[in-house]
Amino acid sequence: IEDALRTVLASMVIGMGLLGLYRWSPEQHLIFHLLAFSVIVLILGVVFRESRYRWGALFLLTFVIYRSFTRFQELSPGYQVLVFGASGAVLIVISWAYSRRIARTRATVTGHDAGPGHDG
Repeated sequence: IEDALRTVLASMVIGMGLLGLYRWSPEQHLIFHLLAFSVIVLILGVVFRESRYRWGALFLLTFVIYRSFTRFQELSPGYQVLVFGASGAVLIVISWAYSRRIARTRATVTGHDAGPGHDG
C-alpha cells in the first residue's frame, strides 16, 4: 500500500501543478512555467531519490516539448527562439547530469574514484 500511496502523491503533485499553471499562468508564458515545473519535479525526484517524480518529470518534459512545437507557429519569432533554446538547454543539462551520474556509478562499482587528485 505504501507504493500505491507514493504513486498517488506524485500524481497529485504533478496534477495539481499542471492544473494551477493552466489556470493562473499567462498564456504567453505557459510553456516556460511548465518547463520550470518539470525541472522542479525532476529535482524533487533526485533529492528524494524517488523514481515516480523522475518519471513524472519525463512525462512533463515530453508534454512541454510537444506543446511548444504544436504552438510554434503561433509564437512570435523571439518566443520561438526562447522556447527552443530553453527546451534544448534543459535537455542538455539533464543529459549531462545523467551521464555524469552513470560515470560516477560505474567508477564506484569498479572500485575507482573518478575524482580529481586520484592516481588510480
